[in-house]
Amino acid sequence: MTAYFCAFRRELTMLDIRPPRLSHVVRLNQPYFQGEMHTLCQLPKTPDPLTLRMLMTGDQLAVSADGSDVAMVQIIDASKERVHHTALDTNLEFFRAHPSRGLGTRILEVGNDHVLVWGRTDREPTGVWRLSAGHAQFLYPVDKLIGKIGQGPSRMDLGESPLYPGQVCVLTSDGLWPLDSRAHVHSYVGGDLAIVELFGGRSYAYQLKDREIEPFYHLHDGRFKPLALVRWQGQLMVAQSSARGSQITQIGSTDRMHPPIHLPVTGRIERVWSSPGGESIALLVQPSEGSTRRRLYLNSGHLVHQGNFTLDQDQVTWSARGRSFAAVIQEEDDDGCVSERIVTPSDSQSLVRGMRAKEVLVSDDGTISGVILTDGQHDFPEVNRGACTAVPLAWNIHHAPDGAVVWNTVHGDQILKWVDRTGMAARAA
Repeated sequence: MTAYFCAFRRELTMLDIRPPRLSHVVRLNQPYFQGEMHTLCQLPKTPDPLTLRMLMTGDQLAVSADGSDVAMVQIIDASKERVHHTALDTNLEFFRAHPSRGLGTRILEVGNDHVLVWGRTDREPTGVWRLSAGHAQFLYPVDKLIGKIGQGPSRMDLGESPLYPGQVCVLTSDGLWPLDSRAHVHSYVGGDLAIVELFGGRSYAYQLKDREIEPFYHLHDGRFKPLALVRWQGQLMVAQSSARGSQITQIGSTDRMHPPIHLPVTGRIERVWSSPGGESIALLVQPSEGSTRRRLYLNSGHLVHQGNFTLDQDQVTWSARGRSFAAVIQEEDDDGCVSERIVTPSDSQSLVRGMRAKEVLVSDDGTISGVILTDGQHDFPEVNRGACTAVPLAWNIHHAPDGAVVWNTVHGDQILKWVDRTGMAARAA
């Protein structure tokens, strides 16, 4: 392992972001593509696909949410590195980690006017910095990053901090929020959290909103196991499960004219998802104890898919307004081979064997608007089921505010942003 990281780190010393040779936008108007290609930056040489994938998984190459700005960790010398942003002048130097200790400096978030970075400097202990034009602000100490929650605008990182030993911390815009390692947490736009956590051996559900806790509710029904607290259409709902049946119950209501919402669910709820804005939820249910079948629901009653399949927690993607979702499920055929299928409340797409859905873009009506496929060596961006071309790296597929489909790619020695408006004029008419 050490030898591998050493070789990888030597490769990274040769990757240095530069302005593009020709900084321009190419407008294309072809039958198969109407839109633009934006050249964002140039690399001094053409990196191989493995190096690019390692940069991405190591949080050393990232783009802003709109795909317009690039940030990348650059090695200065044998002991130092820094983060370059295509629109900012940042000069804070970080210590490079020894290969046996990981990949060193990591990019947590890229904005058009800032970048959040985790690393170690000679000024402060290992932790998170906010870098902007000519300014560096240390936010809080974090010894180790251990995961992420949420997606898109609600995504947050998890870490371990010396301020709260033995606990898991959510890295919020307002600071660190410590949790018991067994807590269940959902994150929302604006930095709010919905949490089920043990205190003194008892389960409590609470919401962290605007730096305040509301409510703090004891889950005392011993018949059920608390799974999650989620927002749903303006209400706080607790999902609780058992082998004999499950339930979703409203908490924190101040409306005395109407009793709290109580929704029984046939079967055992295995997983719960909530859209970043709390508009909808998704449920994965085992219909009966010991069954290999599963049912996937949008909200409490819209059956999206049922059968023998598996679905991981990170394989659900929500539409922009949270009205629909896409799930990448895994199914096993008669020969024992596993393949993937994308399912939504109104659409589905089976992938050929050997292909995997890396990212999915779904519209509010459930249409699969785009997908980035990968075979493990190359990526294949596909928009509206159109033809796709192999590229070393593609990511960040999303809808622009006007409905265009946007994604980033690496082509040769350039990092690009694509904007696909194919068919938009006809649909508007």
